[in-house]
Order: sequence, then structure tokens, then C-alpha cells
Amino acid sequence: MGIPLYYYLIGRKLFGPAMKYPLMRLAHFPERILRRKRYLDFSSSHRPRFVAPEFVPVPEERKRLEVPELTVLQ
Repeated sequence: MGIPLYYYLIGRKLFGPAMKYPLMRLAHFPERILRRKRYLDFSSSHRPRFVAPEFVPVPEERKRLEVPELTVLQ
């Protein structure tokens, strides 16, 4: 009971609205209430709103130089 009171009395002024979800997780609020605040929700059969691509090519101008292979002298 103390964490929600802290958030609504002083936490919002100090940290802003971004602090609400972590504080509610700390207070052990049910996931059904917090589900809409998550960035990615994998709890249901719905497809996520954001999907990471399988491969992202590096642009030519941002590539690092290749390390040359050195031959070992015997």
C-alpha cells in the first residue's frame, strides 16, 4: 500500500510518469493490470507490435577495416 501512495504523493513530481510501471512491479501489482504498460507483451497469442529483423546489414561507410591475416615465419 505504501508504494502507490509514494508514487501519487511525491514520486510523480520527482521522477515523472516513467517511474510508475517499475514501482507498480515492485509493489507486486497483478500482471493483468500492468500488461498494457509493457513495451513487448508475449503473454497472449497476439503478434507483438514491434519485431526485430533477422539480419541488419552494416552500411559500407560504417564498416570497420578488416584485420589482415599474418603469416607465421618458421
